[in-house]
Amino acid sequence: SIRVLIHRGAIQDALKLNAEGSTKFPESHALFFAGMQLAELTGDVNLENKTFTNVKRFFGKNGRNGTAKQKYYLARCATQRSAKMSYKLFQRAYKDNKQFTDAYIWAGFHCADKYAWRFATGEFTNALKVNPNHPMAHAGMAYVLIEQNQYPKARKFLETALKINPACSKAIQLQSVILLIDDKKEEALT
Repeated sequence: SIRVLIHRGAIQDALKLNAEGSTKFPESHALFFAGMQLAELTGDVNLENKTFTNVKRFFGKNGRNGTAKQKYYLARCATQRSAKMSYKLFQRAYKDNKQFTDAYIWAGFHCADKYAWRFATGEFTNALKVNPNHPMAHAGMAYVLIEQNQYPKARKFLETALKINPACSKAIQLQSVILLIDDKKEEALT
């Protein structure tokens, strides 16, 4: 698969497979997502433009009628280009499937990237209502709290995230940030 090739660093092979797949399956939301990842990795503006154009076309056709998972993938593709479209798609994804925790989580990170802390907090809170044991939802709450200088609360969310999944990369990254804030540089670097 394209994702495996990307993870292995076989970018040229991934680009070739993505081009072949896009010809055979022009409305594949997974290929849209892979195309945006590849465009981001390679800096290929033409691939980004082509993929985003396809995402917009597909959004126009299926933004309301596609599955929750399709809307989620489209939202992730559109994040860099159209914040409004992306957020609407995240909202439509979890409106269609109230149990779709990842849609809430990515909507939360999307809002946080736009410094919309209140919206981000709401999205992470919703994710935790659906799945109180999702480490990324806890890490997301910690991220928002760190950005708002609420370090004691952030620590609690990080502790929970790492208790649930000690390998949660976002929680580990944020734990290092907290350690640096606490002036514990050596601990942060280990």
